Amino acid sequence: MNLEELTDRLTDIDRAGRRYEFIRQAHAALAAIPDAPALAAAALRALVEEGLGGPARELVQLRTDLRAHIQGDVPRALAALPNGRVSWNDCEARFRNNAAALLADRPHLRRLVGELPDHLRNVHLYRTRDGRAFMSRRQAGSLREWLPALTMCPVEEQVELPPSGKYGPVAVSGCRVGTLIDRVQADTANLFLTYSQPLYLIEPDPVRFAAWMHVADHSTLLADPRVYAFAGSAAVAEFERLLRDDNGIALP
Repeated sequence: MNLEELTDRLTDIDRAGRRYEFIRQAHAALAAIPDAPALAAAALRALVEEGLGGPARELVQLRTDLRAHIQGDVPRALAALPNGRVSWNDCEARFRNNAAALLADRPHLRRLVGELPDHLRNVHLYRTRDGRAFMSRRQAGSLREWLPALTMCPVEEQVELPPSGKYGPVAVSGCRVGTLIDRVQADTANLFLTYSQPLYLIEPDPVRFAAWMHVADHSTLLADPRVYAFAGSAAVAEFERLLRDDNGIALP
């Protein structure tokens, strides 16, 4: 695939409304291609439209092929953009609420929860103009690497859920699916009089779990006694042990 074809394919992703995926793939391609002015300009435009001024200015600093596009009032407009970055410290209250809800019935996760902030030390959180959370990391002098496994992009339009009342017990693998878990929780509540199906949440990656615990309020979900949460490197083994040792547990 030549550069023109690659640029067309990536801009098609952007036109399809998959903005974060476009930014991620465009940065990955630009890291390997020193001269790609059309793709660099498209990536810059996407960052600007999302209100990610910090990454936009980084791109301009690192890409000499953007110089033709940085003329007139553009430098002033770029300088005026908000950075977009959010400190993890600003998410502390949300994290503490989630942690309290998680640990109320799961004290065995206390050590893991205490270590979660350290896992985010090299991960940068950005919020777009419309409040979506994008995550990335960067080494000095290099293009930013956007992290799809940590980003809480809405995926509801890509997931078909059963009608409410048609669920069995559900296991959700991974914590990057935005509000999908909350939808499943609501749809599986009180299906048979006051009985609610169990909901299993499994996230082996402590970095992803840490991001999920910081980015949004999940306290209602985590306080639900029918939600079984398994997190960290032992998550899958602990889930398997529960299913093996408790004959009364419902299989997902």
